[in-house]
Amino acid sequence: MPRPDIVLRRNFSTLAAPAWALYRAREFAETMDTIDCALASGATDAHSFVRAAMIYQSAGAHGQSARYLEAAVRINPDYAAFHVHR
Repeated sequence: MPRPDIVLRRNFSTLAAPAWALYRAREFAETMDTIDCALASGATDAHSFVRAAMIYQSAGAHGQSARYLEAAVRINPDYAAFHVHR
């Protein structure tokens, strides 16, 4: 079933939100597909790269996880200092 918000506004933000919800539901395969779509937009956001790193780490893709974490650090070396709901 298509998500109405994605149908109306298919962008980085509307794709990243369900990716995190899927991660929290432990549906890692679908989560990786969804976060990949969000990141394919070209958006560069430390918060999203950290989440992508967590998603890939949980799925056992440690190399990809490390690349996303490195990208987050390049954007914001203090990425861990910002507030995130987990």
